[in-house]
Amino acid sequence: SESQDSDGGDTRVSPAPKLRVLLADDHTLVRAGVRRILEAHPGVTVVGEVADAAAALLALQRTTVDVLVLDLSMPGADGFEVLRRARDVAPRTKVLVLSMHADPEYVARAVREGADGYLLKDSAVSELMAGIEAVQAGRAYYSPEVQRELTEILRGKPAPPSPLQDITEREREVLKRIAE
Repeated sequence: SESQDSDGGDTRVSPAPKLRVLLADDHTLVRAGVRRILEAHPGVTVVGEVADAAAALLALQRTTVDVLVLDLSMPGADGFEVLRRARDVAPRTKVLVLSMHADPEYVARAVREGADGYLLKDSAVSELMAGIEAVQAGRAYYSPEVQRELTEILRGKPAPPSPLQDITEREREVLKRIAE
């Protein structure tokens, strides 16, 4: 809208810049659904969609991104690799993990690797925007189930032993490839 200031000159009120979001998930249907939810908000623009870690890191290098919505389970290098490298590639970009994994091992590792927030894929639709807005504003955001897991970790309650705890990184990589 236009108005005149006290000396008769024009002043223009420019709209607030849109929040730029990049989606990284290997499931096309999930990306399409998340895009649709985000584009329903006038203050958000989805600047890209990628299906793997390499494409996510390349997009972060080439595009200005405010928030990366990141799945942890993707083919090739996983979302944890993106978390590790995102701070070097795009230090101002906030990362909101969107995952189906709620177990303490995943949550703790994602937070240690640099996730600004962690949202479960079965969360309410309204939580997605709340999470994006929170991490963009510099606040952490965790869905309620994830908050419970983090609380238990901080209280020192031992997590149930995982059969994967004692395998090497190479063994973990082989298991991941088999699963893919």
